[in-house]
Amino acid sequence: MDKKAFVILAMLLSAFSLPAVEPFLHGEFVYNMNLDLKSAPFPGMSTEEFEARPDEDYEEQIFRSLLEEARWVFSAMIYGLTVSYTPSDIAREVDRLYDAQLMAEIPFGDKRLKIYDTFVEDNIFHAFIRYELDPYQKRRVEYWESGVFDSGASYGYWPYFEEDSRINSIRDGIRIALENQLKPEIYNKPRQIEAEVILRECPLITVDSGKNRAFVKIRSNVKNLQAYRVNN
Repeated sequence: MDKKAFVILAMLLSAFSLPAVEPFLHGEFVYNMNLDLKSAPFPGMSTEEFEARPDEDYEEQIFRSLLEEARWVFSAMIYGLTVSYTPSDIAREVDRLYDAQLMAEIPFGDKRLKIYDTFVEDNIFHAFIRYELDPYQKRRVEYWESGVFDSGASYGYWPYFEEDSRINSIRDGIRIALENQLKPEIYNKPRQIEAEVILRECPLITVDSGKNRAFVKIRSNVKNLQAYRVNN
């Protein structure tokens, strides 16, 4: 068998070995209206203005907020994030540096992103949202689920009333999951970690002691793992 035929055969075998993936992503997203009642929920709006706001306008704001969160989460499930992480080290006077950014995003207003069911319970708005994958996106999800990459899970936390708290609690969960995943491989604290990470499913986010708490499951591809030198 010549080299070209061998490469084609290897690609075909690889394609057949990919796991079956549903043609859409889906998840439950929640909006806690109880906590909105304690302060103005939108920037620049007083409590009086909020309480006088028509119900349909408030509902539209909730829909918009949940769709934006779903757009970010589903982008992280399809395209993943690039992560750069320097753990803090008191002895070496090193501050923690952490950055996790989407590699690509589902376009704003994509018609394949839809809310297909909702309900309200205990003043918490629940929305079930799905996103239909195109063939390229489906192949990306299959690739990440092929079993080649390491997996991990952890909780992440972020103060509830800070900007982008729910997304930042997910980012924090990714950081801790990646760190925990690498502990068996490295004896000492690493100097820097650079990786590509994907969310395996929609994170479960709850409120705990004034913070959003996100439980995240990831797969990772570590690109660069730097250790400190012995005398550094």
